Amino acid sequence: MSQGDDLRQLELELRRGGNPLSNYFRHTRMKRGNTPSQATRHVGPTRRIPVGGRAELWIVDRILEPQTLAHFLACVCGSPLPNGQQSKFPVLSVDEAQCITQPLSEWAPPPYDGSQHSVMDKIAICIGSYEDESNLTILSKELRPIKALVWAGMTPISERRWRELDLDSPGNFHNACRYFCAVIDVFHYLNMPAVKPRLRKTYNAIWDQLKIFEYSLNNNRRAKGEPKVNVTGMWYEYIDALFASISQHAHDWVTTHIERLRGPVLQRLNDIVKSKSVLAGEPEFSQEEMDLSNKLHDLVENAAQADTAIFLPMDGYRGCELVSQDNVPLPDAKNPYREQPISFSANKRARELDYYARLKYLTTYQKWKEFDNTELASLVDRLDLVSKGDSLSVNQVIAQHQARMELRGPTKSSFDELWVIESQRQGGNKRWGFLAYRLCYDHTDEEWEEFKAKFESDVSNWRNEMPDMDNIKARSVVEWRDPRTVGLPENDVDAVRKHFASLEQFNLIPEHVNMGVILAADKAVIDSYLKPSPGQGGFVLAIEAGFDPNDEWRKQRNESPGYPGILKILGSVLWDDVSASMLLQARRLDDLWVLAMDHPLKLYEGYMPRHAPV
Repeated sequence: MSQGDDLRQLELELRRGGNPLSNYFRHTRMKRGNTPSQATRHVGPTRRIPVGGRAELWIVDRILEPQTLAHFLACVCGSPLPNGQQSKFPVLSVDEAQCITQPLSEWAPPPYDGSQHSVMDKIAICIGSYEDESNLTILSKELRPIKALVWAGMTPISERRWRELDLDSPGNFHNACRYFCAVIDVFHYLNMPAVKPRLRKTYNAIWDQLKIFEYSLNNNRRAKGEPKVNVTGMWYEYIDALFASISQHAHDWVTTHIERLRGPVLQRLNDIVKSKSVLAGEPEFSQEEMDLSNKLHDLVENAAQADTAIFLPMDGYRGCELVSQDNVPLPDAKNPYREQPISFSANKRARELDYYARLKYLTTYQKWKEFDNTELASLVDRLDLVSKGDSLSVNQVIAQHQARMELRGPTKSSFDELWVIESQRQGGNKRWGFLAYRLCYDHTDEEWEEFKAKFESDVSNWRNEMPDMDNIKARSVVEWRDPRTVGLPENDVDAVRKHFASLEQFNLIPEHVNMGVILAADKAVIDSYLKPSPGQGGFVLAIEAGFDPNDEWRKQRNESPGYPGILKILGSVLWDDVSASMLLQARRLDDLWVLAMDHPLKLYEGYMPRHAPV
């Protein structure tokens, strides 16, 4: 046995009973607010919105997002799966797919021909309604919007917005970590013991309804001499691809940005340690070193929670061979180490126990590895290395990469976000662009042209780091209209809505234009580009085309209080945030209002997580 092995075993034995400072470190880490909360504070105590109590806006969440069915039906008819691949099953004709919305009594064979409901009617109840509240959850306004983004396979913040907020700066470390926390907490929520079984139940209930749909279609196909279809097989295939895509996109984004922050921290810590060897009188452990070590500890914890939480396992799902792992025996929690490689478990708690114990062992192993071939005479002189912060931190990074590979497998090739796949699928027929109206004439024609040029320059500066975006960017067009040419009054949003509705009535809206949202420029919008305020980017008005202030359903939901049917949107988030999420039916304007309502300008700036409560 080498001297490194001796030292390694000695430390393992000394720490087998735990580090007496572990609770202190955990408490101070939680107090800093740079790591996830396990989502517990984001989940309401009931399935209906609480009345009174905390001054918090609660939003009803359907655990399986409703738009999932629309995207699935597109795949059933031949669209790509969420991973960009094609289904291995025969596709349905458009007429067959449309049968899912028709009453079974009109087309299905016995014993289902007595039902006046469609399969889609039943599926809607499965996803969540007040007829069956078991699949409804109450979430905070912080978690619900980021859950919608994650489910849509979107990043929580674009590269441009990250740079605008200067999140690489050491002074903004906390703000950057809040984005990691938000994404990871979505998966903590979806894997909660009270939530994971309900997501499974929703999927299985939909599978049962699709089985009826499949049986009825195959009965009709058999009469025509056509081959069978496997709609339930396609449902499993689609959800499996969706969950894998969601998880990979989220994990890749979190871990990539953790490494992005960790590099400069390690470099600075290394510089400080090296300088101590030549500078006399330096304190043993400076405040800056303490702050840097705390940042590294927070990043390790964020990465650990990302590695263990960002999964959507399908154990117990119809079509999956693995039965539910919710109640399987857990690994020995008393054993603080895993000396042998770990593997994936569909049980989140089992993953956590294995991963943290393996990380602890590998960190200690890596720490003493450099001494394996060291002669005893030089060993004493080099022991001081293990107390240096940079050495220990690097060892922990190496250990974490090893534990991650064992749990999650080799790094997979990245693929496009879901909205990019959908945009490319729809091509020139997608409603991606916007019609926009000038509402104010306080500016000269020259100033108006200057505004339009600056606005276009701003909103066209997005996703420059991504290849093959030219085709999508070419279709990202805002077409400006002058209300004076059609007799509309100045600053009249309702008049703009009526004019837009008349265009729709006579089929005069270009096929590439969003039908639900109109853009507009009033004096504040124009001035935001011509006379920008320090630290404030330019913005544009977004008007909900079909907004009805007397809509009783919207009033009863009360999830977007004070929403006026219009809000300001930062120019830098127009395309790959707002338009992308609308393309995927992930969010509407009133969903964005929830994140804009507390801004002094009622401005949507993209997803902005709150500071952690202390």
